[in-house]
Amino acid sequence: MVLEVVDWTAHPGDSPCRFALNPVDWKSVDLSPSPDATWGTDFSGEVVAVGGACQSHFAVGDSVYGAAFGNNPEDATQGAFAEYVAIPGELVYKIPPEMSFQQAATVGTGLATASLTLYQTLGLSWPNQPVQDAQYVLVYGGGTASGCYVRLHPRHFPDHQALEILQNIIPAMDAESRIVIDDGVPPEKGARWAETGTDICIMSALGSKARTQRQWEELAAKAGLQLQALYQNTWPVVNAAMMFGLQ
Repeated sequence: MVLEVVDWTAHPGDSPCRFALNPVDWKSVDLSPSPDATWGTDFSGEVVAVGGACQSHFAVGDSVYGAAFGNNPEDATQGAFAEYVAIPGELVYKIPPEMSFQQAATVGTGLATASLTLYQTLGLSWPNQPVQDAQYVLVYGGGTASGCYVRLHPRHFPDHQALEILQNIIPAMDAESRIVIDDGVPPEKGARWAETGTDICIMSALGSKARTQRQWEELAAKAGLQLQALYQNTWPVVNAAMMFGLQ
């Protein structure tokens, strides 16, 4: 791989800016060019008009984020690299009060990719639907950007189901056995954006949320387990590997 390094030193009248693009945007330039189409996938902004089918969910002035179908060969008006963009309502989510526009603009494509993978392609139950039996998911490449989002969706077992899973493991354990649970674990208070941003987005869009360390410890205690060790990871997303053993 050969990279050309361009001098970014500011010249008189220039204002250098640091920014990032979603790979789906810059890769589409070569992989699937669409003449006259508008690029851009991730976006955030304020609603300025609402179609009839969306009026029960959105109102003018709502702060929203989502994913546009940029570089669309069938509709050149799609694409987030524009002052205004018309987006289907199912690809738009309200921004929670705790989030800024800048933070929300990083979520759309990752959230949409994970949702399509789990609920359209694999046909899993949505978080607000009853869970069908034997819905197991192996996330191969869970450390990648998309993998991190996918891992956040199916994690939220209701307490009674999570307790049942832990209780079913107990008979196979001895004094030296350990159970490792890998999850997003926000602190009880004083959480930073990096620790809560994705969790807020998932909760806003899909009703799923993470447990804090104390909630995990209380749940595990009901099953007869206690926390032995906590391994915290802060990049690329905040996760924790919690190691539990018998009480």
